[in-house]
Amino acid sequence: MPTVIFRKEKWSVSVTFFQGKADSISYIKIPDQDDRFAFTENEVEAFMKSNFGERDYNSVPAPRGKGQHWLTKDNQIFSTLYDGVLIFRTRAAVERSVAADKAKADQSLKGF
Repeated sequence: MPTVIFRKEKWSVSVTFFQGKADSISYIKIPDQDDRFAFTENEVEAFMKSNFGERDYNSVPAPRGKGQHWLTKDNQIFSTLYDGVLIFRTRAAVERSVAADKAKADQSLKGF
């Protein structure tokens, strides 16, 4: 899957495409001498609004207890804030990732 990376001021934005459409968008805050990696609440809200649009969303339990997670009420966009990275993924991207992880795990168990 092709990925395009943009950088502007204190932000790095990575967009991954699948079948010609944006499938995953990652925002990384690049700290300067007076800044930190952490996103402010206002920054998170601004990115949520720009990526979720008018969709309602809820906070959801963190897989493996790490980070903060949100899911749109229509279950189409999943977002994660963890370790200085804010990621938005489509449902299809999440499903492909889960399937790839399962196939990898299954492959490592072959022969047992």
